[in-house]
Amino acid sequence: MLKFLSIIFLIISTPVYSITICDLFPEYCTNLKRNQSRPVNSSYPTQSSAVFNNPAAVNTDRGLGIESIHYKGKAQLGIITGTGRIGEAISNNPSEETFFGNGVQEDYLSYRERWFEKNQYESEKFVFSTAMNIFGKKKRKGLQMDLGINYRNINDINTSYLGGGLALNWSRIISISYAEFRDAYVKDFRGKTVSLYNTDGSKSTTTFTNDDIYLYERHFQVKNYTFGINYHNWSFDYSWFTTTNLDDNSKSYVKVFNSSLFYKKWMFSFGNREEESQREYFDPKKDRMITQKFKYNVFLGAQYAIGKHFVVGIFNNYYLLNEWSLGLTFFF
Repeated sequence: MLKFLSIIFLIISTPVYSITICDLFPEYCTNLKRNQSRPVNSSYPTQSSAVFNNPAAVNTDRGLGIESIHYKGKAQLGIITGTGRIGEAISNNPSEETFFGNGVQEDYLSYRERWFEKNQYESEKFVFSTAMNIFGKKKRKGLQMDLGINYRNINDINTSYLGGGLALNWSRIISISYAEFRDAYVKDFRGKTVSLYNTDGSKSTTTFTNDDIYLYERHFQVKNYTFGINYHNWSFDYSWFTTTNLDDNSKSYVKVFNSSLFYKKWMFSFGNREEESQREYFDPKKDRMITQKFKYNVFLGAQYAIGKHFVVGIFNNYYLLNEWSLGLTFFF
C-alpha cells in the first residue's frame, strides 16, 4: 500500500496553483492563520504537534517555515515547506510523549527519572512527513482529500519504519483523518551506572552488567483518528490514539480534546488529555508516583503574531511535566 502511495506522489507531484486561507482573506492573513489552513488538526498550537501524528496534516501552502520549542536550554526543531500541492516536514524530535502525541513504551526507570528531574522525552530518531493534496484544495467549498507518508529512522537500532495517513476536509469546516505508523523505544542500560528513583523521588545508584537483559527494546504500532471543526476564528479537534505493543499485544489509549481561538494577532489554546495505560502517574496530593489506569492533563497556550512572518508563544504542560516552554516560528 505504501509503495502504491509513493508512486502516486511521484506521478502527480507537479506544483499547481492552489487557494490558501491567506488568498481568501489577505486582510486577516498572519502566520497564525496558517494553522487553520491545515486539512486537519488546525487547533493544534504547533506544526510538530499536528504533522507527525498524521502526515496528511502537513500544510501544503507555499512557503518555508522553521519552528522551535524551547525548554531547559534545548530546542525541539521542525522545518516545514510547501509548494501549493505538496508539503514536507522534518524534525529531530517529533510529538511523542507530548500533550498532543501518543505515549511510547518507556521503561519505568527512565520515566521516573524524567519526571522527577523535569526532563522532556528525547529520542535518537529522525522523522520526515510528506503530504499531497489529491483534490479539492483549489475550491472554497466541497470535499478536499490529502494523503501523507511518514518515515521514521531509529538510530539506536538502525531501524526504519514507514507510515501513512489520510485526511478528508469538507469546505474547510469539518475534517476527519486516520493515520497508522510503527515506532520503537530503545534504552541501553548495559554496563552503565544509573539512578534508581523510588516512587517518592528519593534515589540511589547502581551499575548494571553487560548482560542483554538490560537492553530495553519495545516495538509498537500507533493508530490515530481525528475529528475537527474549523469555523471562522475558532477551531476544535478531538484525537484518539491507540498504541499496541507488538511484543505482548498490550494496548494504551490517549484522547486529546483541544480548542483554539484566533483573535486578531493572538491564538489562545486550551486542551484536555486523557491517557488510559498501566504506567505510573504522579499524584500531587500523595507527592509520589502511583499506579492509576486513567491519567488526566490540561494544556494552555498563547501565541502572538509579530507581523506576517514571526510568531512567539508560551505553553504550559506541552511536555506533560507541568512545565512552561517557549515556541518560536518563522514562516516566509
